[in-house]
Amino acid sequence: MVHSERHAPERQSDQRRLKVCHVVATTEGASWVVDQLRELRDRRGYDVAAVLNGKNGALVDRLRAESIPVHVADFDFTSVPDLFILPRKVLALARLFRGEKFDVVQTHLFHSMVIGRIAAWIADVPVRVSMIAGPFHLEAYTPRWIDRATCWMDSAIVPSCDYSRRLYLELGVSKRRLALIYYGPDERKFDPSSSTHANLRRQYGWSDDTLLVGMIAYFYMEFGVNRWTPPALHHKALKGHEDLIRAAPIVLGEFPSTKFLLVGTGWQEGGKAVLARMQSLVADLSRTASFSPASEPTCRKFTETSTCRSNPRSTKISVGPSNPC
Repeated sequence: MVHSERHAPERQSDQRRLKVCHVVATTEGASWVVDQLRELRDRRGYDVAAVLNGKNGALVDRLRAESIPVHVADFDFTSVPDLFILPRKVLALARLFRGEKFDVVQTHLFHSMVIGRIAAWIADVPVRVSMIAGPFHLEAYTPRWIDRATCWMDSAIVPSCDYSRRLYLELGVSKRRLALIYYGPDERKFDPSSSTHANLRRQYGWSDDTLLVGMIAYFYMEFGVNRWTPPALHHKALKGHEDLIRAAPIVLGEFPSTKFLLVGTGWQEGGKAVLARMQSLVADLSRTASFSPASEPTCRKFTETSTCRSNPRSTKISVGPSNPC
């Protein structure tokens, strides 16, 4: 059992323990799901579970390693024909919620938020909360009106940045139903005294005083032009790797010894294509003398979460991605 030494566990005193479920349409990433559910169980004494969109993946493995039950649901709807079979998916999830007798259902990510909030309302779950990871869907026409049409079913909405909170106020959601809470990682994972130092300069043969700029993020697919995507992201990928690469020559003009390191892997086939395109962009800029062979950005894959935690310690500047933010 893991809990912070600064807080004693606050366990349920009632005979029946509160049952909390997180609903997330992914099987990869989203490590905060594990952290939050584990803390609710170990510090508060709640019964916890998760509903994901598949049986296999790193997130599934991490939840099972923590002995957190995992249920599976279908959250896909990306076109008009999908909307006709949406009621079947909602009712299936509502049956799961009723059978498990959850007291709290908290949804994350747009597709699971919509299906999860409707299903939780139908199942009469006492507390229904949507955690909003970012403003992406609130800036796109179709998901914005879907959210506006269904958000009344939530007991509360939890935007994770002030900009998202303001967008919900513009939709007419009252202040009393909005609670601004940031996605806070477990700070113990980033304790310099216990985390591993990757020492990237030594790994790449750079001197210890090299100015190193790093960006750690998945390479996601490029978006098309449609009403599901914010106009600012048409023909762009989510994390803005291209912006950093194109900015690199400007930085090098002022600080010619700077090194750039992009740490990430392609998310599904679309992301792999973007990764390949970014590598080609670096090569093209190098041929036009924007980069010298010694300074051009390096794209490096990662597979372990510990790598993500240790790499920022090696950088002088860590670029926080998301486009737009």
